[in-house]
Amino acid sequence: MPDFLRLTAKPDTDGTTELLAEVTSSGFCGQGAAWFNLSELEQFSVHLADTYPLLESEPLAIRGGFWSKTTPAVLEQEHLGIEFYPIGLRGELGCRIHLATPLYEHDRSKSQHSVAVELKTSYEEVKVFSHLLIKLVRGENSEAILHAVQV
Repeated sequence: MPDFLRLTAKPDTDGTTELLAEVTSSGFCGQGAAWFNLSELEQFSVHLADTYPLLESEPLAIRGGFWSKTTPAVLEQEHLGIEFYPIGLRGELGCRIHLATPLYEHDRSKSQHSVAVELKTSYEEVKVFSHLLIKLVRGENSEAILHAVQV
């Protein structure tokens, strides 16, 4: 089966959504989820669709998980992270996906499951994915899939 990232969403009534991710790459696979503000996801999607070229010094990323209660801008546990960046010299892109299960107060750190993979993709695939993600966030479709390409 080809490598891919599939995102689905379970919106809440408060302007947030649980974003669920499924990824497979070179025999590695995983599933994970995190909560995001719908407006943050839509802004990320639009920015991803409109940014060309991506700069190595400024990758586009979105991350969710457990945020610090004392320092709101600090992500203490990343449960879902997606980052896009250029690779190579011919317009290839990389998409790094990190998924991890939550750790709660009395959990052992070694009990956490995680996977991190890179999908090699293209501007064309990312453009299609970003438009699907915009529609997913707006409730106009049920999933957004990013396909890997042979580079």
